[in-house]
Amino acid sequence: MGVSGEAAIPEARIAVQMVYPWNGDVTVKLGLYHDISSLEEAEAEAARIAELGFQGIQFSASRKVAPGRPRQWIDLDDGACRQIRRVHERHGLEIAALSGYTNLTPRREDERLRNVEQLQMLIRRAPEFGARCVVTWSGWRADRLLDADPSIDTAEVREAFLASADALVATAQETGITLAWELYVTHVLNTPARVLAALERWGGRDVGIVMDGPNLVPLEHLDRLESIVDEQFATLGSHIALVHAKDIRAEDGKIAYPEPGSGLLDYRRYMDRLRGVGYDGYVIVEHVTEQNVAGARDVVRRFL
Repeated sequence: MGVSGEAAIPEARIAVQMVYPWNGDVTVKLGLYHDISSLEEAEAEAARIAELGFQGIQFSASRKVAPGRPRQWIDLDDGACRQIRRVHERHGLEIAALSGYTNLTPRREDERLRNVEQLQMLIRRAPEFGARCVVTWSGWRADRLLDADPSIDTAEVREAFLASADALVATAQETGITLAWELYVTHVLNTPARVLAALERWGGRDVGIVMDGPNLVPLEHLDRLESIVDEQFATLGSHIALVHAKDIRAEDGKIAYPEPGSGLLDYRRYMDRLRGVGYDGYVIVEHVTEQNVAGARDVVRRFL
């Protein structure tokens, strides 16, 4: 549970309903990033998430591979997808989005094509889960997905990304699913201007972004955190398909992404920005463990 299948969610003492008035008829719902490593986990975990008061999840069925590498998806047939949907619906949970994280610009062309094909399969299965959105990265070139590599800004890598992305957006449009790009400072989509240009390429149809403000803030610019997040909202606020809630701080000279409320992000200002752009959808709490999920939930709920 939490990011990349961290410790399981504990039993909750109090269940709370969390639908928050926004502007007029606009509402925002609170969800949890959730992954399972086997089908058998789904029932117990869904019950625990519901008891904690969440209304939905960003769902992944995957296994850890190696540190710094994307998780490996579990191959689920249509029957298993529908079973997972029913399990969550019984507990009043919506599968708001699927995690389809993969590298769309690896060094090897055969790996790129395989990653695109697997992600297309996941997009086509999203309706079986009841999901309206599939989330993925744009791509990187370093050995680890969060590490920097200067070749990410070359024409070769940009062309590889566009070849991958064009195929995926076409599949999303055929299926009626929104493909949401999660941005990161060391990936191809690493500035608001670059992201906006990509979105305009596809006409803004069945494509958007995950607003995760800390992801575009490099270590050397932590002192400009709020202004960098302001720029993201100003440029991309009308293209938000999903919102992530985590935090950011420096630890031992490196960037760390702890649970909401335990870093530098001004959460009142973050939620005010969402109000300002009229966002209507899920805020997904992530990077939590069984020890801190309730506290992280409460931080986000307080400012909603």
